[in-house]
Amino acid sequence: MPWIETRRFFELPQDNRLRLLKADVTEIIPTLTEKFDIILLDAYTDFGAPKEVKRVEFLQNLRGCLNSTGWLAGNTWTMTGDFLEQCEIWKSTFTQVLQARANLKGNVILLGSQISQLPDKKNYKETAKILNKRHRLDFQKMLRELQAVV
Repeated sequence: MPWIETRRFFELPQDNRLRLLKADVTEIIPTLTEKFDIILLDAYTDFGAPKEVKRVEFLQNLRGCLNSTGWLAGNTWTMTGDFLEQCEIWKSTFTQVLQARANLKGNVILLGSQISQLPDKKNYKETAKILNKRHRLDFQKMLRELQAVV
């Protein structure tokens, strides 16, 4: 898929702070030297995520690409039968793990970070309101439902 199609499919804004890497993630991670504020992981096919991206070692490698306050946001499916196992893997890899239902089809966004304390959700209400107007996702609802993975 050309870069422009990837950007359009995920509705990514044109922003100099945004760096879009389209590559085999298992190959590119060892080559990365910079640290990122956020990494968006959407590694699903019609049959779920490849085994490689579900492994602890893979998430640890991605965690190593984040700055100290960075977040990994990963799209997961509750209908593949391994959602709870994936939650456990994320909890073993990150200090903080949150989840937010993206839609009623079974997509849940997992968020992982090494930060020691979570910020108050009240701080993000206005941002969620703005994002709600720009995108087809209900960010205000996701913020209300955002919860720690236990």
